[in-house]
Amino acid sequence: MTSRGVIRGLSFFSLSSLLVYYAQPTKAQWREATGFISDHSSAESLILFDKGGYSNEFMLRDYYTGNFTLMKLTWSEGWRDFQQISEQELLPQLDGQEDFWLILARNSKTQDYYKNILDQHYHRDISPEFYGMEVYHYTRKPGYFFPIKY
Repeated sequence: MTSRGVIRGLSFFSLSSLLVYYAQPTKAQWREATGFISDHSSAESLILFDKGGYSNEFMLRDYYTGNFTLMKLTWSEGWRDFQQISEQELLPQLDGQEDFWLILARNSKTQDYYKNILDQHYHRDISPEFYGMEVYHYTRKPGYFFPIKY
C-alpha cells in the first residue's frame, strides 16, 4: 500500500467519524422538546418538571415559546438539600387538570418515581424521545376520580 492509499484511508475514516459526531446529539435537546410540547399544547400548558436546578429551568424557560405554568417536583435549596413533592402533595395539585406534561431531565434522582405515580392516575398518550430528557403527556382518565383520603 502506498502512502497515498494510507492518506486516503485515514481521510475516509476521519471524515466518516466527523459525520457521525455531528449527526448524533451530544447535549439535551431542549429546543426540540419544548417545540414539540408547544406544538401539541393549547393555551397555557402545565409542565411538571423533575430535575430542577437553575440551568435546566433556565433552558426550559429560554426555549419554550408559549405560555406555561411550571410545577417543580424536585429542587435543592442548598448544596446538598434535595427536596421533592410527595405523592400526597402532588395529586391534589393536579385535581381538575385535563392534561399536562411531565419532563424528566437526565440524571434525575427520582428516576421513574413520578412517571409511575402519574401512570396509575392518568392516561399517558404521547411519549416522544429526546436526547437527555424524557417527555410525557398525560390526560385525565375518563370517569376517574381521585379517592378522598382522610
